[in-house]
Amino acid sequence: MTGPVVILQSHRETGLPPWIGRCLDSVREWCAEHGHDYRFVGDEMLDLVPSAWRSATGRYPQIAADLGRLYLLRDALDTGAGTAFWLDADVVVLDRAQFDPLIAGSHAFGREIWIESVSGGGFRARKNVHNAAIMMRPGNPVLAFYTHAAERIVERLATDGGGDRVPPQIIGPKLLGGLHNIVGFPLIESVGMLSPPVLADIAAGSDGAALNCFRAHLEVPVRAVNLSASLIDDDAVADAALSRLLDDPERLCPHRRPQ
Repeated sequence: MTGPVVILQSHRETGLPPWIGRCLDSVREWCAEHGHDYRFVGDEMLDLVPSAWRSATGRYPQIAADLGRLYLLRDALDTGAGTAFWLDADVVVLDRAQFDPLIAGSHAFGREIWIESVSGGGFRARKNVHNAAIMMRPGNPVLAFYTHAAERIVERLATDGGGDRVPPQIIGPKLLGGLHNIVGFPLIESVGMLSPPVLADIAAGSDGAALNCFRAHLEVPVRAVNLSASLIDDDAVADAALSRLLDDPERLCPHRRPQ
């Protein structure tokens, strides 16, 4: 592998919640410790998406953002990156020393264990593929195909005016999940995804049912987690959960604490 490892992130720069800033800082610090090239892009990432397509995504700007990150990955590879790696801005690195999501191969996507409530009480776990963590290396055919498929979806939204009638995850987990079921992508297991019930348990300092369900389905330790900013109604909950996780990184995997 030649060329630098380029870590890409983006977020609006106005009205940045403090807890998002702490997440970004954790990634910057991890990059500095491991010698990775860190690149942050503000609102200009959305400018990479044609204006008609941005308008077509309706009330879900994250659809345009999901497309914009693919353009950033492509541009990084086109300008000499040996590895281009995208991380969502609401990902916090919990273990900078052992966090190593750059797995072997030409491409990979994140794996999530999503905990959700079920009727009648209790929780269940769903394993999905997500685009909060994307790794691409030169010469792989996946990025071009994924970008083309995403563009076709957004183009159809622009033609049909259906941006408000599709889920905001349409070119993220929805598309990737369908493709993964058929193709079988390499998956990055070390970046977890915390659903709102799990986040609430952590913020409360509780070994609640949602958190315990998450723990029970972990197959490998997570060294970074996505806090699901788009689903957070109260920044105080995210901030409290983030503080607890940073104070005790093994909280998600208590059985792994040194005895």
